[in-house]
Amino acid sequence: MPAGLSFTAGGRGMLTLAPTDVRARPLAAGTSMGDRFGVPFTLTRADDAFRLENLGREVAVFGRDGVVATGLRGGSGAEQPWVAFGRIGHLLGRRQPLAIPGWNGGSVELAADARGDVALIAIGCAGVGCRKNPLYLFYRSHGGRFGRPIRVARAAYDRGDFATGVAPAVAVNQAGDVLLAWGCPQTGGTPLCVRIRRAGRWRGPAQRIGALLDTGTITARLTDGDRAAVAWWTQRADTGGAGQGPLEPPVYEVATAGTGGRFGPVTRLDAGVTGIDPALSSQGIRPQPSIPNLFAVIASSGRVRLAWTGADADGPLVRSATVIGGAPADAQMLGHGTLAALAADGHDRAVALWAKADVVLASTAPPGRPYGAEPESIASGQTVARGVGDAAFDPRTHRVVATWETGTRSDPGYVTAPYQARYATRVP
Repeated sequence: MPAGLSFTAGGRGMLTLAPTDVRARPLAAGTSMGDRFGVPFTLTRADDAFRLENLGREVAVFGRDGVVATGLRGGSGAEQPWVAFGRIGHLLGRRQPLAIPGWNGGSVELAADARGDVALIAIGCAGVGCRKNPLYLFYRSHGGRFGRPIRVARAAYDRGDFATGVAPAVAVNQAGDVLLAWGCPQTGGTPLCVRIRRAGRWRGPAQRIGALLDTGTITARLTDGDRAAVAWWTQRADTGGAGQGPLEPPVYEVATAGTGGRFGPVTRLDAGVTGIDPALSSQGIRPQPSIPNLFAVIASSGRVRLAWTGADADGPLVRSATVIGGAPADAQMLGHGTLAALAADGHDRAVALWAKADVVLASTAPPGRPYGAEPESIASGQTVARGVGDAAFDPRTHRVVATWETGTRSDPGYVTAPYQARYATRVP
């Protein structure tokens, strides 16, 4: 399945492909200067592994055609975290072991800017018997090496089994500044903390900007001048019964910061999302809530665009909003369906990729303007995997490349037949 699409500043793109067979190695497909994907190539070595549910946060591109990735080596509880560099179209180079103090299976994620500054975060201890889960930052300036781990927090919330918990997030701007966002657990709740690091020094102490519930995701974005956005969705969850307990409706929130790096009040985007997926309930399967997801992009001006999958009585519903300078969100409904991706070009031109039944749709917005009233139909006629896909702007040609997954299902609740990754290119 498509699990991460990005372009270098020079216009070389790479789509990471997650295999449906857990024993298979992840693949990738590189683009030529004509925005067409070449033959997929093997990205990792035989005993390497990515956490497929989080693959988009484990691979980044930079420079002319550079790639950086982090993953695990080995198996059966003896995995060793690593980071490796390479070039688009080639197998990753030598793996560098990550000396994460006390690592016991916690989250490992990275981000990179266009020139190759890389920030990697890791939870030191997240296994059985861990009393605290310290959060560490590894940093590498372009052309340099990773330094010693920097402890960001003595305790951090993390993603656990059965999709419970909330993993931390990291972002890097074009100056190499780093934004971190994580859950900082305390008695009675889990505040969401943020911190910015510039030129090897923290800009200030950690700031608490909101609160996290039991499970969800965090998205962090940082521009030059340290304009920033942190968006998150979380929900209460009863994880009993092998993680199949009931879920309460998700809550969608965002907080933004100006050039000083100080975050303002939280804006609540949506809450009480209780709609069900009619595609499943109509086939005799227990009603399922819509797939919760929240995407955020930020322009150099600080304008933040957000999109998420909400719901109403008729099923999943794609919504969007814009936040400028912390002002209340300007909300817009794009249509019934499930959101797959949100992308922008840095100057506030944006595209939201979503699907409804067997139709793939895209809503586009020019700089400073809302999305068009009518979405574009990209493809139709085949079953589309809900919430699976990505989109990105080619900075050289300004074209939009979108990817998604189609196929057939013999059982609507599980993927039991091969799906195929597909893509389309939109000329501006």
